[in-house]
Amino acid sequence: MGFFDKFKKKDQQVFERYSEFENHILSGNWEQLRKLAEKRLAEEGENPFLLLMISMSDFYSFSHKKSHERSLLIEEASKKHRELAKKFDLEYTANTFLEWVKGFSKRHPKNQNVMVLLGAAYVGNDRYKDGIKTFKKAIKINPDLPEAAQELCSAYRDLGKYREAVEWGKRAVQLDPKYADAHLVLGKVYFFQKEFEKALVEFQKAVELDPESSNAWSDLSGIKKELNRPEEAIHAAKKALTINPENQDALINLANAQVDTENIDKAIKNYRQVLQINPENLLALHNLGLALSVKGDYNEAIKTYERLLNIQGSDPSLNLEAYKQKITELKEKKNPKITH
Repeated sequence: MGFFDKFKKKDQQVFERYSEFENHILSGNWEQLRKLAEKRLAEEGENPFLLLMISMSDFYSFSHKKSHERSLLIEEASKKHRELAKKFDLEYTANTFLEWVKGFSKRHPKNQNVMVLLGAAYVGNDRYKDGIKTFKKAIKINPDLPEAAQELCSAYRDLGKYREAVEWGKRAVQLDPKYADAHLVLGKVYFFQKEFEKALVEFQKAVELDPESSNAWSDLSGIKKELNRPEEAIHAAKKALTINPENQDALINLANAQVDTENIDKAIKNYRQVLQINPENLLALHNLGLALSVKGDYNEAIKTYERLLNIQGSDPSLNLEAYKQKITELKEKKNPKITH
């Protein structure tokens, strides 16, 4: 009988076996939680529940790790467990994890850390209404909880409700002005609203608070590019990559800025580096296709767009017909028709 089969039957021994995890969550001791999950994973082998514990503990190490250290831990865990995670049905895993947290929250309904975790589990299952409601419960338990405010900012941003996102992002920053991640989340909301100057202020603040954050430097690079400051964008992206050489967003931002400075070959190299890390990065494929088209390498551009179209489970928001049309146009450029 597999782990989740036991879990679904609510085998009491399974719950008791993981009771120690609950104690770390209740106390907000995310660092010890991660160590315990790693230890159990080494002992038990393939277990998606433990993979989720590792990922969650990395993400919620708010008071124990700076954001750049947390980012690197997540990347490390991702590398270490990527192949293992592929063996599991992630939707089923996330739903099962949610059920576990729901049961946990019934036993500890007034613990702020549990409420934040439950809210995140809801959001992870695309149940944003329940997630938002739960984050607000955490705020009621502790009105001065910046993590819950930051999560509300992220959730409202994902829903495209930018007014509410800004409101909660500002609250997170007010509750803890030195909370670098809150500045990043608020800055991204401004970015999506195309309020680039406001976004720049937040990203610069995040870098100032945490100069070793690869994500902060990457976001700063992206906004510099939007403000037509490509050389500064290149500098910021390189700073991000010095900290984390596999930061995909930073590599894309670097390549985008290199396109703007007409360093097409360097840009193509960096887009391809992203695809070595993640062969299904749709943005890297899209931008690589454009760069190859600009260079006049139509064969490779066509192959890139075809690769994008063939990725199983591609983002449903992609305009597939537009890519097919682009391929047709590139084939015509490659083999122009003779007219008389």
